[in-house]
Amino acid sequence: METYTSSPLRQKLVFGGMLNSRSLMIRVAAFQLAQALTIATRYSVVRQQGTPSPTTNQERAIIAYKHQHSRLLSLIAKSYINVLAWKSANSAYLDLKARQESGDHSTLPYIHMLVCGLKAWSAQTAFDGAEEARKICGGHGYLAMSGLPEIVTSVSAACTF
Repeated sequence: METYTSSPLRQKLVFGGMLNSRSLMIRVAAFQLAQALTIATRYSVVRQQGTPSPTTNQERAIIAYKHQHSRLLSLIAKSYINVLAWKSANSAYLDLKARQESGDHSTLPYIHMLVCGLKAWSAQTAFDGAEEARKICGGHGYLAMSGLPEIVTSVSAACTF
């Protein structure tokens, strides 16, 4: 009869798959936020509203309104931060994998903490930003054809993974 003995190294390696999954979740959330903001920005450039200009006799694009402009720019900044955070975390994770090949697991606790924290932050930031992008587009943002309801629904699930 054979007996099973667990290797202490095995426990450390099990974290690898989980860390990789969380890193991918950070990436997906970052790009879903970027996608929602691309839609909202394009909409804001095309959608015209307000009093027609006396010189052009056309309404202003809603991106020209300071409130719309600042809402979009602050969300775009968060989107860039989200992407850069993923790149940094992914780089640290790849470094951990290279170290583990030579038996060095010293950075595992740090990488675990980093990826767990960023996963929670990026998912919530992406959800809040995608929801705000939908609101920025007014009634058009709630239409399925805008693509925003699907993005919001998809990224909201990442908050509970």
